[in-house]
Amino acid sequence: MKEIPMNTVMYKVIAYDTPPEIGGEEILAGWLVTRSDQISSKWGDQKLFFQHRRMDDDIKRRPHYFDWLQFWPEGKFNDTPLINPAPGQKCPFFYLFEKAGLV
Repeated sequence: MKEIPMNTVMYKVIAYDTPPEIGGEEILAGWLVTRSDQISSKWGDQKLFFQHRRMDDDIKRRPHYFDWLQFWPEGKFNDTPLINPAPGQKCPFFYLFEKAGLV
């Protein structure tokens, strides 16, 4: 990361304004751009997080999306009879935690 200069476009973020099945169109949601030189940060390691909303909350706000959902046949991850429903899945940055000895 330290090699990435400031003002580098990392990602172009595209999203649908509504599900494409009901006429949604792709829109530019934003850009992920570095605005400074990259540095390590204890605050970033320990305090920075990104919150994702629960799908249930999205459905409460937009009930018409329910018709377009694809479901996991074993139920939700927390109520499935499987011990670990996705054993091969982990954060794409998990190797950094392993390398730092945090897991």
